[in-house]
Amino acid sequence: MKNLIKKIFNQLDLSIKKKKYLDKNDIAFLHIGKTGGTQIMNIFSKINNFDFKIYKFSHDINLCDISTKNDYFFSIRKPETRFFSAFYSRLRKGQPRIYSEWSEVEKLSFKNFQSANELAESIYLSDDKGKKARIAITGIGHMKKNQADWFDNFSFLINRPPLFIIRKEHFISDITTLFKILNINLNVKDLIDKDPKTSHKNDYLDVEPLSELAIKNLNNWYAKDNFFYEICSDWINKKNY
Repeated sequence: MKNLIKKIFNQLDLSIKKKKYLDKNDIAFLHIGKTGGTQIMNIFSKINNFDFKIYKFSHDINLCDISTKNDYFFSIRKPETRFFSAFYSRLRKGQPRIYSEWSEVEKLSFKNFQSANELAESIYLSDDKGKKARIAITGIGHMKKNQADWFDNFSFLINRPPLFIIRKEHFISDITTLFKILNINLNVKDLIDKDPKTSHKNDYLDVEPLSELAIKNLNNWYAKDNFFYEICSDWINKKNY
């Protein structure tokens, strides 16, 4: 009984420490991995003389960890391209911008699969390779967590709507809309960082693209995220900014 009580209090203490409280005017950027967050923060780092600050949180911070007193926004990306980017980001161990060593699962996964396409095509195989593929996709950083997992449920768009949502596929236009909401009279294109290292942008021209089978498999695997992307896009379109 004493051990159980101690465990409960430890979990409560951890929850309190994880809760993020900002100053009243500060705006939280809920950072979903592999959705353009580095480039977004590079853009906002060049903006000064406003009565608010933008704070980017680490990937382990969910919406429920951020105080309801603060406005927030976040970015999203189509699941198949997020998967593709996540595979090669972890294959490079985050380089060149950062360095993060592989986990044991990642080490084994990249030994078994040399490309994102090979992994995606193997997800639903019934043999040993299929099992290894399912272990890989649930163990490699970024791709193992759905974008929807940063939220308790989809009702947040009604109960706690964001200032705006930035889609990686509509990067310029969506940030331009966010600028309008924040009364920032600047051209987004003038603020974009062209350095691939600092913007965390990589060239995939020489990389095997995703096949029709790979995309089909990923759409099935990430069905929840496809629905999440769809309802977020519907929410954006209904705003008519």
